[in-house]
Amino acid sequence: MAGKHHTYQGYDLEALVYPREPDKLARRNMRDGLGYDAAIRIRLSDSVDPAAPFRVFKVEAAHGYEDLGDAQRAALAHGESVIDGLLASKT
Repeated sequence: MAGKHHTYQGYDLEALVYPREPDKLARRNMRDGLGYDAAIRIRLSDSVDPAAPFRVFKVEAAHGYEDLGDAQRAALAHGESVIDGLLASKT
């Protein structure tokens, strides 16, 4: 699983990208699979405790993503929209 870190409006985000159909025999590289699925891990940035809990949100995509970079960008965009929704509900 690949991860890409980002900070947005006081939250830490980590894009989680994994093969859409994992090869059970491990004969293929991730790049040879049928695409990628993505999720995002979010927690407050100012957390003093490095073991502070993350919340994970799956990116819903009917056909997944062909490219690793596309999946990472989609996960980060999804995380930003989740945070925007959380902040909007607090006002």
